[in-house]
Order: sequence, then C-alpha cells, then structure tokens
Amino acid sequence: MKVLLLSPLPPPVGGIATWTGLALNAAELDEEIAVELQDTAVKGRSVIAPSLVGKVVIGGAQAVMIAISFLWRCVARRPNVIHLCTPTDLGLVRDIVLVAIARALFIPVVVHFHRGKVPDYPELMSRQGSFEALLVRAIIYLSHRVIVLNDPALVALSPYGGSKLTILANMVDCSEKTLRTTPLVKRDSTATHVLFVGHVVERKGILDLVSACISLRESSLDIRLKVVGPYVDEFRDRILELAGASTGSGTDWLEFTGSCGPDKVKDEMKRADIFCLPSYAEGFPYVILEAMAVGLPIISTQVGAMPQALADGAGVCIQPGDVGALASEIGRLSVSNQDAFLMGLRAHEKCKKLYSSSAIFGRLKDEWRRVAKV
Repeated sequence: MKVLLLSPLPPPVGGIATWTGLALNAAELDEEIAVELQDTAVKGRSVIAPSLVGKVVIGGAQAVMIAISFLWRCVARRPNVIHLCTPTDLGLVRDIVLVAIARALFIPVVVHFHRGKVPDYPELMSRQGSFEALLVRAIIYLSHRVIVLNDPALVALSPYGGSKLTILANMVDCSEKTLRTTPLVKRDSTATHVLFVGHVVERKGILDLVSACISLRESSLDIRLKVVGPYVDEFRDRILELAGASTGSGTDWLEFTGSCGPDKVKDEMKRADIFCLPSYAEGFPYVILEAMAVGLPIISTQVGAMPQALADGAGVCIQPGDVGALASEIGRLSVSNQDAFLMGLRAHEKCKKLYSSSAIFGRLKDEWRRVAKV
C-alpha cells in the first residue's frame, strides 16, 4: 500500500514534526507500507509570535508551492491513501485545497487534527459563524476519515463528522534506552530540579510555574527551574524580573536554554527530578509522552488528553492557573523521593503499553487500510 503523508519536518521544531519522524521510522520497518513524505512545514517565520503578514504572505506563497507539488505527486505516484496532518488555524485554507484536489483525483484522504492551542475544539466549534469553525466543518465534510487526539475534540466534532471520527493518541519511543536510571535518591541531595519544555508563552502556564517555584523557595525549599524551548526576549526578561524581584536572591535558580534538539531534550529530562507543563490548553503534547517514556514524575493540568494519559498514578493533573496546587505538588514530590520515583515508573510502563510507536503505528495502518480498501 502506498501512502502519501503530508506533514511537517523540522525546522521549526514542534509536536507534529516529532510525530512525523516517528511515523516515518515505524514505516521503514514495515514491508507492507510504502510511505512518501511531502514536507508541509512553513519556513521562515516565527513559531512563537507569528505576525499576520508572516502567516498570509509567507504562508500563502509556500502553500501555493505545496499544492503544486502535491498535485504532481498524486498524478505521478497514484497513492492508495493520503494522510494529511493539520494544526488547523489559517493553514486549514491550504489543507482544504489539498483535500479537494485529492477528492477530484478519487484518492481517499485521512485528515489528522493536531491541535493544542487556545481555543480548544469545544470552544471553537461553539462559535456560530466563526471562520475557522467553518473551515473545520468543511475539511471534515471533504475527508474520508478524521483522526483527533482526545475525547473533548471527539465530542466537539462528532456533530459534523459522526462515524468518520476516531481517536488516535500520539506515539513515542518507549524503548528501554529512553528510561532514565534513577535511584530513590535524587542526584542532588539539596536541590530539586524542575523541568519545563515547550514554547515559552503565557498559555503554556510558565508564569504559574515560576510563581509556584518562587513560593517554594520562599519556604526554604531549594527549587531549581530549567526552561527549555524557544522564547521572545521581552517575555523572558519579564519572567526574570518577576523571579528576581520576588525572591530577592537573584535568578541563578532559573535557567533558559532556548530551543533544543530532541536528543538534548531527552538528556535534560534524564537529569531532571520533576517535569511540569501547567498549560491552559493542549491537544496531546509530545513533551508529556517523552517525559513518560523517560520515567519522570509529571505535573500537568486537566486539559486535552492529559487527564487520560496521566491517570492511574502516572502523573498529577491540577486545574489550569491554580498556582497553589502546583506549588503543593512540586513540594510534595520534592520531599518524597519514593513517590516521585514510583510515579515516573508507572508513567513509563503506561507509555510502553499504550503509546509506543509500534502500537500506535499498527492502529494507523488499520485506518489507512480502512479508507483505501486494500
């Protein structure tokens, strides 16, 4: 079976690009499937604060080139099925054109929604007359199968897609080489090393996390926070000013690394004691799966797929914006090494069982066969 995969690869880094790499790696080990990638990443604009001009001008020009290349691949390669990964937003305009081209050539299409920004699907689809909501409904109508990441998305989109819709979790490398070798005693007997990985923007809850760490340091706990991910200088300076003014002891405990490659991120996770992602909205963030695979104790929020992923003792979910609860959980795990270790171990075992590349790619193949009827 021949599959044409439309999905981004780095640069820029991101969750969908990570998924793309894992899917391609899994496909290479499968003799029944031939997957050809068409890279749909938009190059040359900021991933943190993209301007409207950048979205329309740069994105529009690249969308035309992607559409031309896509048409040629469909005619020349005649794939059995097309798999289109979309983050929604204005990119839906391009993606609807691509799906319409495939329909005209009688090639079935699987649309895979990767959405993790504000607003989430329930809020988006409740906006009667919203342009983006109309685009979502249009691409669902044109597609043959629609994949979403979590239950809230399934419920919000079911009125428009019905039986077309299915849930498929993200995949991650869960091999034993990813598991950190962590004893019941922290690597640093005096400090607790907290890690954040993601775009350094307010909706990711970074201000809440810094505030929680500040309150714990004021209660004499030695908390160190490392922030991994791209940032805008002005926002980073705002965070550093908050940290320095509140503690009165400088900002040596708070470190920004900027963007890092996947290997560097795994290394940082293996050196951390606690992973925190207190986001206000997510789909199924890759960093949560990566932290589970490594065996880190995780504190996150009750949004997107995170409550399901971290259920059964695989992590802790608090309400978004609850700085007190966030500080309490960080404090509890920082003084209870056994609780932290066992939570991380449960996370790793759950990740192997439910989210490994082999398990998820097997389900993905079933979806392709279903629509391609081969």
